Amino acid sequence: MATPEQTKQQIIDRVSQFNADVQATREDLTLSPVGRYRRLKSLYETTRDQVGQMRSTLDQGNNGDRRTLERRLFGLPAGADASDAVSFRDAQDRVEQVRRAEDLGELMERAATSGDEMLLRAGFARAWRESLNPLGSDTWSGLVSEYLDQYPAARRDADALAQLMSPGGKTRAFAEQIGMTVAKPAELNRPESAYSDQKPAQMLDTPQLMTRGV
Repeated sequence: MATPEQTKQQIIDRVSQFNADVQATREDLTLSPVGRYRRLKSLYETTRDQVGQMRSTLDQGNNGDRRTLERRLFGLPAGADASDAVSFRDAQDRVEQVRRAEDLGELMERAATSGDEMLLRAGFARAWRESLNPLGSDTWSGLVSEYLDQYPAARRDADALAQLMSPGGKTRAFAEQIGMTVAKPAELNRPESAYSDQKPAQMLDTPQLMTRGV
């Protein structure tokens, strides 16, 4: 099974080949205008469907990666039972009542001291969310850092999620989207009936007679 990076490259290669085929079709003087239209239409529809299927697979994988990271970082820990689920919901309710980063920090510190993993986890999720607000206090980001210092195993997931959400990650994704887009040839914006089925006249390579004025 192809990795996401391999699928991306397959899409980019397919789109690149499509663009080359479109250019070659436009330059093919053996085709009539309507013949050129039909070939472009076939190329476009076939490539659009192929790339669409590959992009759908890629999007599902990317969305799954983000959901998996968020679930590992902010959801119930592995092996949690029904009582843990109840405790976690109660912890989420408690941290949502907090208005200041300083107060959440004190709550998380007490949770760490008492070994209340559910409350500490819920507090981290709240701090992470608030740290994404550009107008929020830097203290929220400090709470995120302190948590990751205590739980280094979560840092890899946090770094991966931050990369997916970062402007750089979004910019790179946008650039990839351009390279993975099948552009509809301009010729297809008109109906087939607008084109002639006559091939272009062939130019004869005959010598030109020159006359000299007397």
